[in-house]
Amino acid sequence: MELAIGISNSSAVPDNRMSASSIYSITRTAAKARLLGNYSWRPRDDDTNPWLQIDLGEIYYVCAVATQGDPNGNERTIKYKVEGSIDDQQWMPVENKTLEKEMVFTGNQNNSTSIIKHSLPSPLTARFVRFYPVEKIEAHALRVEIYGVTKVPASPIPPPIGNKELHPSHGSHADLVCRSERGLSIKWYHNDTDITSYSNGTVRTGSILISTLRVNYTSAEDVYDKYSCDATKMYCTSLDYICQVDYGSYRKLQSRGRVKVRLGMEVGKYWMIANSA
Repeated sequence: MELAIGISNSSAVPDNRMSASSIYSITRTAAKARLLGNYSWRPRDDDTNPWLQIDLGEIYYVCAVATQGDPNGNERTIKYKVEGSIDDQQWMPVENKTLEKEMVFTGNQNNSTSIIKHSLPSPLTARFVRFYPVEKIEAHALRVEIYGVTKVPASPIPPPIGNKELHPSHGSHADLVCRSERGLSIKWYHNDTDITSYSNGTVRTGSILISTLRVNYTSAEDVYDKYSCDATKMYCTSLDYICQVDYGSYRKLQSRGRVKVRLGMEVGKYWMIANSA
């Protein structure tokens, strides 16, 4: 059974989690688009692609939506579309699977006060939900509610990065790859320092968020200073490289990996000299 997420309750969904492509006036802001509220959201008349966006605060299975028009007049949206996103970057429209095209919902055709609720053809996995008004009477006025259940990842833990070997020669490198199912963002840390800016950023493939950190070989001196070397094992090992994934409402979870450098001629020679001093 789907439950109202609570757009009508500013304690559940604060004003700063409601936004829009434009607003008609300070009394018609996105934060006024709450079902059963005393006002409604209305975009500017010259907004050719209006939208109302709700940040749910965490990832939900969105199962249904409901709308009203403006309570103080006859302004109302009679048709609209819905899209969802996990990261506020890539958007997925609600589709009519039979017709294989974006679904158009019927809004408040008869009056602006009735609550018109529609179940989605299949649950929409989203943290961000957008309403796109496409037809109106007088103005694209909206008050909305969203229904669903929180989506709890079965195992919200990024997989281990593992250990990578770095060849002790100039120009060589090792790539540490962090993958996260349904993660929202990734940060990298090393030696208690945020080194995210040294990564290649993040890319999303479906629900998988990926970030790669490249570790370059610099010099034998650098390896000896920063790595832990063991002549009996013929390796120098770095401190942990930490990938930290933000899952929204879940705590930030970490995965760790290290870089190993074999004691080749250059590193081994420097290690021997340093330890004989």
